[in-house]
Amino acid sequence: MVSAGNKFPPRSARRPQNVPPPPADAIPPRIPRSPGVVAPVKRRSLNAAPPAPPAPLLAEKVPALDTPSWGSASPHTPSMGMPHAVNATHPHPQWRRSQGVRAQYSQPYANPRAAYPSDTQTYNEDGGGRLRKRPPIFWGFVGIVGELLITAGLIVGLFAFWQVYVTDWQVAKDEKVALAKFEKKYGNGPTNVSKDIRKDPPPQVASSAYGATFATLHIPSWNKMVVPVKEGTAQRILDLGVAGHYEQTAMPGGLGNFSVAAHRRSYGSNFRDIDKLREGNNIIVRTPDAWLVYKVVSHDLVLPEKVSVIAPDPFDQNPEPTRRLMTLTSCATSTGGQWGNTHRYIVHLELDHWVPRSSGIPAELTGGV
Repeated sequence: MVSAGNKFPPRSARRPQNVPPPPADAIPPRIPRSPGVVAPVKRRSLNAAPPAPPAPLLAEKVPALDTPSWGSASPHTPSMGMPHAVNATHPHPQWRRSQGVRAQYSQPYANPRAAYPSDTQTYNEDGGGRLRKRPPIFWGFVGIVGELLITAGLIVGLFAFWQVYVTDWQVAKDEKVALAKFEKKYGNGPTNVSKDIRKDPPPQVASSAYGATFATLHIPSWNKMVVPVKEGTAQRILDLGVAGHYEQTAMPGGLGNFSVAAHRRSYGSNFRDIDKLREGNNIIVRTPDAWLVYKVVSHDLVLPEKVSVIAPDPFDQNPEPTRRLMTLTSCATSTGGQWGNTHRYIVHLELDHWVPRSSGIPAELTGGV
């Protein structure tokens, strides 16, 4: 009985009373199955159309075209961890287009066999899902060769920069040290212009030890450049940014051919402007006791095998020299340029006069030629 204050009847009243059992034919009979026999599974045909996707909810937004489909959990973008192909007939095809990146698709192909493209195919970026083959192996090989050539060119360029410029910075300190030692050993002397110009034989310069600095070259036309002169022409000596004296040639101011060599480019680049010397230009050689003023008389471009340019007298094959000459040698190209070493640029000079160091400096040292 239901009371006035209780909405619901008692529990006992809600229980069904005298409910008859269901008829026997309402329960399907259990089919006996032999052990190891699996019931057949109905498979969908490969050419059958895919099932229609569920309609999106009103609060659900379709992702934008540029939204990646990796790991999405929406009904239209199943989370499978791998890209899917696009179905052109799907009402909401989703894909991500990016420059140089394979498109990521969110809908499967109609044909399950083409669900994932092979490694030899890629997608166009027009969104049409059309396939094109990758370039042949030949073009891949050409690309690899091109990259190797670019790398080799970069290495060669860096080596050239190091050879031409970095070595100049490295030897600048050694060159200054050689000049400082020479000035400390023999002193600077007066700096006034001397009027004691002499034409007689200058003081003889004694032979020096191999690698020792015994003189300096002053070239007014080269922005008053000063180059130390060391005994010997070995590579290790020239790489110190100095001029090397050919041992078998005369000493400064003596009869014969005082010959020196220096780098034109790299390791000081002391003779880089050797091709700019003209007849009448001055080169002053400073020795322990005198200033020797040489004047340019000629220049030449020869092969390295022509060693007669440093003979006692390149203009006369007389075994007994009668002139006081000087020769500058440096590397050059076949046209006389400074970016090669197939030839040698030669400049011949002859002693004009000399000035004692105790009387001052020659007037040519203050000029620009």
